[in-house]
Amino acid sequence: MQYQELRSVLQQHFKRMLTNQRRKIDQSGPLSATDKAIFEGSQSIAEHAVLGKGDLNLVEGDEPTLAAFIDRYKLPIQPGMPQYDWLRAELHKAYRDYCRDTLAYSASLDSYDFSEPGEPTGQPGTTAPLIPLRDAVDHFMREGLRSGLWRERSEALRRSQLAMLLRLVGEDTDLASIHKPEARTVSDRLQRLPKNMNKSPAFRDKSLDELLGMEHGSGMGVSTLNDYLNTYSMLFAWAERQGYVQKNPFSGLALPTAKTSSRGKRKAFSDDQLQLIERTLLTELAGRTPKPSHKWASLILMYTGARAGEVCQLRGSDIQAHDGVTCLSIDEDEEGKRIKTQASKRLVPIHSRLLELGLLEFIRASGTGRLFPDYTYSPNYGLSKNLSTWFNEQLLPKLGLKAPDIVLHSLRHTMNTKLHHADVPASLVKAITGHTDDSMSTGTYFAAGFKPRQLREAIERFSINK
Repeated sequence: MQYQELRSVLQQHFKRMLTNQRRKIDQSGPLSATDKAIFEGSQSIAEHAVLGKGDLNLVEGDEPTLAAFIDRYKLPIQPGMPQYDWLRAELHKAYRDYCRDTLAYSASLDSYDFSEPGEPTGQPGTTAPLIPLRDAVDHFMREGLRSGLWRERSEALRRSQLAMLLRLVGEDTDLASIHKPEARTVSDRLQRLPKNMNKSPAFRDKSLDELLGMEHGSGMGVSTLNDYLNTYSMLFAWAERQGYVQKNPFSGLALPTAKTSSRGKRKAFSDDQLQLIERTLLTELAGRTPKPSHKWASLILMYTGARAGEVCQLRGSDIQAHDGVTCLSIDEDEEGKRIKTQASKRLVPIHSRLLELGLLEFIRASGTGRLFPDYTYSPNYGLSKNLSTWFNEQLLPKLGLKAPDIVLHSLRHTMNTKLHHADVPASLVKAITGHTDDSMSTGTYFAAGFKPRQLREAIERFSINK
């Protein structure tokens, strides 16, 4: 199969999806704030995938999606063939552009254009309104915060990266005057900046011109550079949707990197390893007993597959009975509680093993307040920093399990892997773990609607003894 033939299949597939999405918008109006945030988040994931920094499906990887696409269109492609790698790369681009065009179509309904065809709409020779770069950055960040796209950690990083763009280009520069040559100049100047310039005392008080003119041992790494360029591309993709610029000048500027699988970054625990961890958490020998917060938070993570931040913020009032099934309610219904996405809002039945170990007794003793009040808040890590540090830097080394791809988050990966191996339908797994449905047939978050009994039957198929 030739490259252009493959692109044609993808183009027709996503063109149909876009047509359907536009029809929905025509019927119901512009995207809601939630749906807009969903598409912007999906576009961001796709942009990272295009840069070689992950897959579209953050849990299972691209393979199930690729297999479904190949089967749907009866493509003569198998893993290991060059065409398989083409399909993966082009799928990332096509999905990115599908999200972008959906957002742009929705944004086109936010205003009216009363000009006649051919009538000037701004300064001679331009169709984009004048807007200083500084104002565009402020608007972009405010909208990201309002939609929930930015969390505290990512907000601080994006602000720092965009502050550098203001220094490199000039905060009063007209946004529409930044084209591909200016974007390439930004990339070139970033590559001349010293590594860790914000941390080293030797660079901290230097002006931009001084930094660019200095001789230093090493410059910004490729991964860091691409992260800067990706942030700038996100800004200008947003500006394009708003009609401030006609094209995104930072699109395609990222430097090539060696393609690595994001799935290799996290490895599931084996049954033997899980049994060792559980025995250690339950050990009552003097001097070896983990404090209650570490013990119960780790056990809950093991038997729910939840995110660490979701568990560390749990309150006694989050343990609820629904249709006779005792569940954890994961939500952001109280001040200080955060969930990653709308798909993260869910009920997770409490596994029978946790009931057997006495979780409910621990919860009753804790009252209706936070289950783990000794976990303090960190702007970069939320409430999970203390637990993650203990688990990754004390428990795992002590048990001889320390490895780059084995961390606290591996408990979540383990639940996902074992449920799939137990033939639990992917939709049920996503409902339990709070993941999005990245199937190309929907392109939006999965609204499960499963009954608690169905979720309980599924989660009970997780066992560390087989």
